[in-house]
Amino acid sequence: MSRLPPGPRAALAPLAARLLAELRRVRKNPADVGAIHDARVAARRLSAAGEIWLEAGKPLDRLQGRLEKCLRRLGRVRNADVALEFLADGPAPEAAARTALSKGLRRKLKFRRKQLAAWLTVQRFKRLKSTLSRAIPEARDGAEPPGPRTLGRQLQTVLGLSIRGRPMADPAKAHELRRKIRILRYQQESIAAAYSENDTAALRDLFIHLQDAAGGWHDRFQLDRLAAAIEQKPKYRRAAGLLRRRLASEMKEASARFVEALQNLNRLKAILLGQAGRA
Repeated sequence: MSRLPPGPRAALAPLAARLLAELRRVRKNPADVGAIHDARVAARRLSAAGEIWLEAGKPLDRLQGRLEKCLRRLGRVRNADVALEFLADGPAPEAAARTALSKGLRRKLKFRRKQLAAWLTVQRFKRLKSTLSRAIPEARDGAEPPGPRTLGRQLQTVLGLSIRGRPMADPAKAHELRRKIRILRYQQESIAAAYSENDTAALRDLFIHLQDAAGGWHDRFQLDRLAAAIEQKPKYRRAAGLLRRRLASEMKEASARFVEALQNLNRLKAILLGQAGRA
């Protein structure tokens, strides 16, 4: 194991620098799909890590407030990018529905990109940079760094949401569970130095499987809602019905993979909390 960062500044400053670098790419070209993805991931990582590295109070509140606004804008663009990528390919009988949905999504994406470009002004970028620089140095670098046990509350939230019934049966619950798992992953990554290399690798694989399954389900759920709307039109009824059947099948498969990954999370929770090997 390597040594944990000595304090919030050492842990969070690199994450803040990465976010600013990715947002510069977005400002340069809001149509850069990779930049949008990377900026959203950077903002999520910083937000999650801030929760365990910063004390509750104004610095954390200011940081989270700025990041939440940023994530909303980036998310609107990213979600459309993901949907269009999915719709780009598929069985020929679905083509009419996929083409119709893609046309509408492209119009929406064009509008969202313009919104993002208008929002991410030089002045707003400077305000975000100022918020980051103020929030992080105000943290207590002399405080004890968070360790694996710090993840206990977040883990209990995840397990509590997944313990009753089928996790994906309730879309609102599934969305919240997916969000909490993502936070847990990024918090663990911010203290990865507290784990052995083998444990870090095992946890990384676990979280990748969890997020891949949950994300795959969520993307298809959102597309199914769009497909249901055009299925009402006679012109697209057959193609949209076929698309929805495929989406339902893939959602079922993703849900099964997610449940399996949740079982692995239960098995690895002692490692996650730093309790493996204790008597």
